[in-house]
Amino acid sequence: SMRGMVPANDYQIIGYDPTGARDTLLLAGPYTITSNANGALGTLAMADAPADPYEPNNGANCAVGFDPAPLHADPPLPFQTVGGRIGPTTANDVDWYCFNAVAGDRLFVSASTEFTFAGATRYHPWTDPMISFWRGARGTKLAEDDDSGTGPLDARLDTGPLVAGCHCVAVTTFGDTNYVGAGQGSSGRYALKLVMGNRPPVVSIRKGVGELPSAPNIFYMDEGDTMDLTLGYADADHDVPAKTFSFDDAMGTPVAGGNLALGANGGTFRWTAPPGSQVGSPYVMRLVASDAEFTMRKDVLVVVNGVNRAPDVPVPVSPIGGAVVATGAPPLTWNNAADPEAQPVTYDVELYHGDTDRLPDETATVVETAGGTTAWTPTTIPENTKASWRVRARDGQPNGISPWSPFATFLVDTVNDPPEVPLLIKPAEGEIVPVRRPGLSVLDVEDPEDDDVTMLFEIATDRDFAHVVWSSEPVPMNTMAVTTNASTGIDLQWGTVYFARVKAKDVRGGESDWSDVHRFELMQNIPPTTPSFAEACTATIYTDAPPTSIVVTNVIDHEGEPVTFEVQFFTYDTDPETGIPVYRTTAPMDTTGTSTTIPIDLSTLPNGPYRYRVRAHDGTSPSDWIGCELTLDLTHDEGGCCSTGTGPASSAAPLLMLAFGLGLGASRRRRRSPPRSP
Repeated sequence: SMRGMVPANDYQIIGYDPTGARDTLLLAGPYTITSNANGALGTLAMADAPADPYEPNNGANCAVGFDPAPLHADPPLPFQTVGGRIGPTTANDVDWYCFNAVAGDRLFVSASTEFTFAGATRYHPWTDPMISFWRGARGTKLAEDDDSGTGPLDARLDTGPLVAGCHCVAVTTFGDTNYVGAGQGSSGRYALKLVMGNRPPVVSIRKGVGELPSAPNIFYMDEGDTMDLTLGYADADHDVPAKTFSFDDAMGTPVAGGNLALGANGGTFRWTAPPGSQVGSPYVMRLVASDAEFTMRKDVLVVVNGVNRAPDVPVPVSPIGGAVVATGAPPLTWNNAADPEAQPVTYDVELYHGDTDRLPDETATVVETAGGTTAWTPTTIPENTKASWRVRARDGQPNGISPWSPFATFLVDTVNDPPEVPLLIKPAEGEIVPVRRPGLSVLDVEDPEDDDVTMLFEIATDRDFAHVVWSSEPVPMNTMAVTTNASTGIDLQWGTVYFARVKAKDVRGGESDWSDVHRFELMQNIPPTTPSFAEACTATIYTDAPPTSIVVTNVIDHEGEPVTFEVQFFTYDTDPETGIPVYRTTAPMDTTGTSTTIPIDLSTLPNGPYRYRVRAHDGTSPSDWIGCELTLDLTHDEGGCCSTGTGPASSAAPLLMLAFGLGLGASRRRRRSPPRSP
């Protein structure tokens, strides 16, 4: 219906099958809508959806992926699919594309529904592709996206720099949260495109043929030794990176006496540790290379050994690893450091309330205690502070200072705070939903203590949620994306208004308030098409045995739901609209062919004329009935020709005589006189 449309003469029509069984229909028109006129377009025929040239690819398989050679050409070329599609939704179709990446590859992956319609670029208004990127054959999910592409529903993600090995792209549609083809809210064509993005420069510091270890590992040398180093900053995209090199002592003072040369494609650095240079340890050597996007850095810690050797690096014991502590003044404990000369050791401790790129909030010098560990208790730290601390050892000599330990972290949390109130995205307020199990999407939230968070969804038939029809199990928040998705766990009723909401809950039981309530409605159910008899309907007289089956052509259900055929038999004089059937049965539609054979058992019916009718039902709405007639005139072998009640049927009803095509299965039938008009 065009009711409510603005009158104009340049309308175009797009026809779409949500199940994916039919291809999208594009009618460029132009069509005219005139006020107070009821025009008719006629029947719009939609062609069957074409085959996907990349099938079968429903599973991730590194052994049968695509050739990534164009991506690694110089310059790189894109990989793009033509004709790929998701559908039909009943087939649980998910498309996987696997390939072998080279270390440092960085790809932009997109799935677009762009097409050209009447000379203009358009995007499919219903097909909603979703993509994810995996290391290995469905091994580790690195990224996923729903609607960040060029088109309103297009997907796009940035893989970031990759390690070498097999990687896979999965394509589905929104609602399929696990990439298994379940809960898909749409279907249709898409174009998958992989484009090599800018790759970061690779920095290296080598001594001879060996790479120096990166911090926090330590490179040791003795006073008087010489370092001859080769500096690298290669760029796969032939960018000429900006590069800097620094070599500072433990106090951050640049070291004199080195010989540095930085060329366009590489450089060298030479330094001989002078006497007394141990006191400057640990030295920090830093090589930085930057292109227009990435800044890559390599730090090398250099410890110069003199006559006296510094203590080992102390190891933090507790609290570490982001542990949650229930006090604002937890003791900071570390393992004692061994001193090579067994000299008495003291420790420098630094404590940061938050970021570590500034001066510490507290410092302390602590004398080592016996027993293998030493501890220091700071002043009270504010609630919900993400604290970092580190420690180093001194043996009293000018050059007897160990490197700092790696930062240890913990969270001060004396009282649990709930997560933020989440924002429900899908279903949108007022949305008309075309599936019985709609997908739900919520914007991820922050938890004050960085606890793991789950989302709890509810759907009700009223805005006050007095009548909740479905509550989800806890859905873990998706930390690899900005949204968390779920699928409704029950079939909702067609043509019904529902309300959805969501709340967040952390692992310690803290719950947010419920989100704003979104009202949505399921579209009205469309009944199945009306069946027909597999052969022309004829009224037949059965004399040896009653028929055992009825054969009807299969039907189409617009929502793709399972279909059942209903059969009813009535005596000929009974009005089917008001009377009671003398026999009824049902049978599921046989989806393996184009017709369904419905078994019937008329053995208990007496001789006589009957009407019968058949219709299709999708669980919600039935199709129209189709009807036909037959007569049972069975002769029983009881020593006579015609026992009482077994002879010809009453003549009150007309009998039809045709010799072919009943759509009924029987052992024998005979012709009778042509029927009278009822």
